[in-house]
Amino acid sequence: MLYLKSELHYLLVVTTAGQALILANLKDAIGKCRELDGIQPHRSFWVSRSAIVRFKKLGREGVLVLHDHTEIPVSRSKVKAVQLFLEQAPLSSLSP
Repeated sequence: MLYLKSELHYLLVVTTAGQALILANLKDAIGKCRELDGIQPHRSFWVSRSAIVRFKKLGREGVLVLHDHTEIPVSRSKVKAVQLFLEQAPLSSLSP
């Protein structure tokens, strides 16, 4: 799984094999994905660590750039948590 995106009452599930829109909420989906290594950088997104290429700081907020060039917003309140999360990754898995 690359990432999850909340869209009203639906959830966009994006994987390397494609994407699907399902009737579900983000909170429940995150609960079912506990064994996966990822983070919720914004109230509407969950991202797998393996999908992240880099973190760009934009003012007080930020953006996670994924392998497929998708940009996921990082809210102001989550910037520090995202930075700590990424520091735990092996350096070889993230590009500068």
